Amino acid sequence: MKLVIFEGTPEELQSASSFLNLGTQAVGGVTPKVADATDAAPSTAVEPVALTEDVAKAFLTRRPLPKTQKDVLRVIKKARNAGVTTSELARELGCADDIVKGAMRAFGKRAAHTEGWPKNRKAFKRTWEGKENRYHLLPEVRAVLESGAVPL
Repeated sequence: MKLVIFEGTPEELQSASSFLNLGTQAVGGVTPKVADATDAAPSTAVEPVALTEDVAKAFLTRRPLPKTQKDVLRVIKKARNAGVTTSELARELGCADDIVKGAMRAFGKRAAHTEGWPKNRKAFKRTWEGKENRYHLLPEVRAVLESGAVPL
């Protein structure tokens, strides 16, 4: 006999039953439903939400930007529509590619923790070019930087 104690709603128990290896037996008055191949997966589509300049400003100002991130923004801003690759950023900043990659991950974390930042938006527009990314500023971020609201 296997005893499993689970706290939650019947719906939560149903969704957890496959992970708990409960099979189809009745438990606590609830019979878990075992999903089969015909069950449709729930939709994971994210509704697009617009990024505003106010949210872009909050992204850039909610905490002080470290020097490396300011330098990254300055170089990408200067590149205009051409954008800049990871290796070009590293060369311009005089550092290793890994430092640039770390700064870009920090921008992603900053975006994820900025109130109002759309869940479906990255911190930069990225395109893959064979073996590395090319980064472009989002128009809303560029507008905030060009307004002088965030000194680089």
